Amino acid sequence: NADAAIAQIASHTVDSSGSILELGTHQQDGLLAAAPPGISSTSGKGESATLQLRVAKSGRTTGLTCGRVTALDLDVAVDYYRDCAETKPYFTKTFTGQIAVSGDRFSDAGDSGALVVDSGNAEPVGLFFAGGIDGQGVSHAIANPAADVLNELSTQMPGGANLSFVGTADH
Repeated sequence: NADAAIAQIASHTVDSSGSILELGTHQQDGLLAAAPPGISSTSGKGESATLQLRVAKSGRTTGLTCGRVTALDLDVAVDYYRDCAETKPYFTKTFTGQIAVSGDRFSDAGDSGALVVDSGNAEPVGLFFAGGIDGQGVSHAIANPAADVLNELSTQMPGGANLSFVGTADH
């Protein structure tokens, strides 16, 4: 019930501290620094979303964007395609218990996998994986709840690893 993946990192190819691009303070050049992990109140397991919770994410395509949680426990059907032009359908998967986020251009293609965090304390809330437009023409970003992602991935690991989001021991 989660659209996520685990990867083994090649040495020296990513910031292993868990810093998230563009979630930090303004630098002298006007850009935003990466935000290092802080003391996590959930030990890196994530917090539950609440309606109207202010959230942020740093995505490959849209960069830093902010929005609000607009729906909880959402069931959503996602179409998967064999090609990037989305002309060759592969299958449709229904995900249950998902989170919807709305905000001005909160997400776009290529942002999948971006961690959605509580903008007040940077705790993980969800993992962005899909987007769409509802019957009223409102765009929504869809995220798997953070705890569900960790649970799903833990069951796929040999020995049922106890996973948390990347970063230091406390986050």
